[in-house]
Amino acid sequence: KESEFFKGADEVLTENFKGRNKYQSHPYTDVYALKTKFNFSCINFAIGYYQYHTRNEYVVVEDVYNAINTGKKIIEKLGLHVGVYGENLKTGKKYTYNNFDIYPAASIIKLQVLYELFQNYIYPSSLNI
Repeated sequence: KESEFFKGADEVLTENFKGRNKYQSHPYTDVYALKTKFNFSCINFAIGYYQYHTRNEYVVVEDVYNAINTGKKIIEKLGLHVGVYGENLKTGKKYTYNNFDIYPAASIIKLQVLYELFQNYIYPSSLNI
């Protein structure tokens, strides 16, 4: 909690979630695995779904939009430059953020790197693609 990353993210989260944010270290998340394996700062925060992994799971769309805006504010606060492109393959609806900006070519290999990381180091034999 002493890192520049945490302090910047905490400021935005406190503002956007109006003090309702709580911090915990949950061992069943991807960021926990990455954080413990490689010792760098990372974060998961709620994106509008509740009672997840139960029969009563539900989504509050307004909270999803708030989470997206919170993510953008964290990125801006930390001085990062990122781009996102997402598309619902059934409806064709798209979400974009800085998607036409130019990024280093190394960005295109990240999926393969992430796959190899999980396949060989974090969760061996769990990815049967």
